[in-house]
Amino acid sequence: MLSVITATYNRAKLLPNLYKSILKNKKKKSDIEWVIVDDGSMDDTKRLVEKWQEEKKINITYIYQENQGKMQALNHGIPLCQGEYILEVDSDDYLLDDVLEKLDSYKELLQKNKGVYALGFLRKVDNGVSIPFSQSGMVRSMYELYLKDGYQGEIALVFKQSARKKFIHHLEEGEKFITESRMYHEMDKKYQGIVCINEYLVGGIYELDGYTKNIKQMFTKCPKGYYHYFLELLNFPNRKITLGKYWYAIKQYLLFTHLLGISKCECKKGLDRWYDQWLVGFCYHLARKKVKKEYSQ
Repeated sequence: MLSVITATYNRAKLLPNLYKSILKNKKKKSDIEWVIVDDGSMDDTKRLVEKWQEEKKINITYIYQENQGKMQALNHGIPLCQGEYILEVDSDDYLLDDVLEKLDSYKELLQKNKGVYALGFLRKVDNGVSIPFSQSGMVRSMYELYLKDGYQGEIALVFKQSARKKFIHHLEEGEKFITESRMYHEMDKKYQGIVCINEYLVGGIYELDGYTKNIKQMFTKCPKGYYHYFLELLNFPNRKITLGKYWYAIKQYLLFTHLLGISKCECKKGLDRWYDQWLVGFCYHLARKKVKKEYSQ
């Protein structure tokens, strides 16, 4: 069985599209279950889901939490997933029509390889460009894929239940968001990686101004989580990333030391490698001056 899990907040108008796409995929009731974690919605989400539960076309587990953010919602919902495989789908996305057939075609890759924690399919972007992997069937860690290979596409991950349930999104006190990559990199340390498959599994709309428009607000609201993420990235075992990604990580690390008021001494002390410490020390004042100017606007 496949467990589809969705964290949602005030998306009653969008959820029916996802519900219909799940129904299209199931041949019998036990094929798919849907776990919905309502992150404090104030619209008709609860009433809508209760109606679907009454229809009994698929098994739906619904839980409500006071607003704590998407990551905490997933933390609460993942333990409830009963399927052998887990697919996280946002409330504004939908499943393509042949999800179960594609999983049947590739699930042996997960079953036979204990070092693989997920299948990585492509996400179809309705109003943009979907980017294929350089090679279908290759096994790569998420760290290597994005930071060494330079992949820039969006991935629909189908996790082994046994692997996914071992990890949670670690949120810092008082914060509601952190990049999923922080958890993926923890998984990369324990497993070999994911199997990259050049086939579409999930579709959705790319919000052109969503992340970019709110990036400063997100950074200022959740600096501790991002600070630890970039610190962990720079201290990653056997780190091999492109020069561009390395410079980006250094700049972002310095950004969050400024937002948290961390001194140069503390900033350097957290890094394992001497050349990271040297570069951070060299760039510290210049970078903080630039950041201060940008974030005071």
